[in-house]
Amino acid sequence: MDLSTLGQGFVGGAQGLFGLLSILSLTSPKLPSAAPVEDGAIFDYLIVGGGTAGSIVANRLTEEKNINVLLIEAGEDPDIETTVPGFMTFLPNTPYDYNFPTVNDNFSAQNLKENAVRITAGKALGGSSVLHHMIQVRGNRRDYQTWATAADDSSWDYDSLLPYFIKSEQVKSPEILNSETGSYHGTEGYVNMTKEPHKVNKDILDAFVEMGYEYLVDVNGNKTLGVAEPLFVIDDGVRQSMAECHLSAAKDRSNLFVYKGTTVTKILFDDDKNAIGVEIFTKDSKTMTIKARKEIILAAGVIRTPQVLMLSGIGPKTHLKEFNIDVISDLPVGETFQDHFGVVVAHKLNKSPILTSLSPSFPDFKQFPAPTTVGFKSLDPDATYPDFQAINLRMPHNSIGLPSLCSNVFKYKNSICNEMIRSNIGRDLLFSVFFIMQPYSRGKVELRNTDPMDYPSIYTGYFSNTTDLDNLGSYLLHFSAIANTTYFKSVDAELVDFNLEDCNDLDRNSYDYWRCYGLKMSSTIWHPASTCPMGPVLDSKLNVRGVKKLRVVDASGLPSVNSGQLMAAVMVFAEKAADLIKEDM
Repeated sequence: MDLSTLGQGFVGGAQGLFGLLSILSLTSPKLPSAAPVEDGAIFDYLIVGGGTAGSIVANRLTEEKNINVLLIEAGEDPDIETTVPGFMTFLPNTPYDYNFPTVNDNFSAQNLKENAVRITAGKALGGSSVLHHMIQVRGNRRDYQTWATAADDSSWDYDSLLPYFIKSEQVKSPEILNSETGSYHGTEGYVNMTKEPHKVNKDILDAFVEMGYEYLVDVNGNKTLGVAEPLFVIDDGVRQSMAECHLSAAKDRSNLFVYKGTTVTKILFDDDKNAIGVEIFTKDSKTMTIKARKEIILAAGVIRTPQVLMLSGIGPKTHLKEFNIDVISDLPVGETFQDHFGVVVAHKLNKSPILTSLSPSFPDFKQFPAPTTVGFKSLDPDATYPDFQAINLRMPHNSIGLPSLCSNVFKYKNSICNEMIRSNIGRDLLFSVFFIMQPYSRGKVELRNTDPMDYPSIYTGYFSNTTDLDNLGSYLLHFSAIANTTYFKSVDAELVDFNLEDCNDLDRNSYDYWRCYGLKMSSTIWHPASTCPMGPVLDSKLNVRGVKKLRVVDASGLPSVNSGQLMAAVMVFAEKAADLIKEDM
C-alpha cells in the first residue's frame, strides 16, 4: 500500500471542506471591504502588499486621521479555514499560497518531491500570517544588534525595539505574565498570544533537561538558551493573523481604502527620482495608474518586493541591462536571500494499547496541530545565544495530520512519508524540525523575464557555504543523544530510518551519518528574508537608496534573519517602520 495516498486523501478532503467553509464567508465582514478605485486616483500613501507588514503599517498609519492610505493586495480576503489552527497543515498549495518554485541546485533538498523547495508565501489579506506556523519566538539580543550594526543606527538594537515588541502583543498566559520575564511582554496590543500547555509535553521537556537544556517558562525573555512550551499567536481557538488583528481593527476607518485582487506591476518615478505612483493590473484585467502624494511603501514580501523593484529599474545594473530595463538606482536587490533551512528527525515513542492502536487520532482543531516544545542550544558551553532550534511536535498514534504535515507542508517524497506514516501506526511520533539559527549560506532572487505576473528565479543557496552543512552534522549528532535519555529508553524509542541513499552504510551514531542525513533531508523552514536589506539597499529609515519617497517595510528589508520565528521579527520591523513614516508626515 502506498501510504502517501493517505496524505493526499486527507489534503483533498480538507480542501473540499475548505470549499464548503468558503461559501459561508464567515470572516469577510470582519475585514475592510473593497474600495472602488479609478484610474489616476491619488492617495497620500500607497502600500504595496496587504500581508503581515502591510496590514500592520496600514493600521498604524490610519490612526492619523488627516491622511489617507490605499492598501493594494494581490489576493483576496482569507476565508474561515485559515483561522482554524488545526488546519495549518492543509493550507499550503491552496489559493492563499503563492507556492513559489525555486531552482533545483542538484545538491540540497533532493528528497523533496521536486528536488527543490517550494516557498510558501501568503496571497491574501494578512499575507503569510494567514499560513505560517503560529509559533512566536523573537530571537535574541545579538540578532538585533546585528540589525543596528548593518543600519549604522542604534535605534535598531534590542533595547530600542523592545517597546515595539511590547506594543504589538497582548499576551494572555498567566504563567508568563507572572514570571520574572513578565515585563518583557505587552497586554494591550492587537495580536493575542497564549501558551498551549499539554501534560504529554512533560516527558519531552524532561528529556531535554536531562541533556543539559535549561527549562524556560518563556523563550522571549532574558534567556534564549533552553527548552520550553512556546507562545502561539492563537486566541480562543482562532489564528491571530495580521488581517484578523490589524485590518479588522481598522476596517471602519474612512481614511483606509483596500484594493484587492490587484497586482502592482511597476513603480513610477519623476525626473528627480521621486516615486510618484504605481502601475497596477486588476483582477478584471485592467491596467491602471494610481498616484501617491507622500510615499509609496513596499510590503509585497521577500520575493515580490525585489521583483517589483527590479522591474521598476532598481537593482543590480548588469542584471537589469540583460532585460533592457532602464536603471534608476544600481543596488544589490535580491542578492542576499537568506532562509532558515534544516531537516526533520522523527522518533517512534510509546506503543498504544491494542484496542486503540488502529484508531485514528483527531486533533483539537482549535489548537496547534500537536503538543509542541521548542529547544534552543549552542554546543559552545560559554555561549549565551543558540546555534540551532528544534521544534518538537508530539504526533499521536495514527495521526490524521501527519500525512499532510510530511507531504503537503514539507513536501517530502512518498518514500519518506510512507515510512513516517508507517512508523506512526500504533505509536506516538516525535516529529522534530531542526534548523540552524544563523546560517552563513546566501541565495538570490533574479528576474526570469519582464512579466510582472510571472515568478522570478529563486536560488536558495542552501549549503552554498559548506560550513553550514558541517555545523548541521554536529548539531544533529548532539540531538541524536535524546534517544539515550530516561524517558526515551522507557518507551523503547526508535529513530525512524528513512533508508537514505549514500547514508545507509554509515554508523547512525557518527558525525558522518548525521552530516549526510542533514544534506539528504534538507528543506526550508519558511523563514526567507533579506532580499532588500537595510545597509546596502535601504537606509536606517527604510528608504530605498538612490530614490525618494519609496520605502520597504517587509521581511525583505531585514538585514538578517532572526534566531527564532520570522513572524515576530517582521511584526516589530513593521511597527517601527510605521513610526518612521509618521515622523516624516
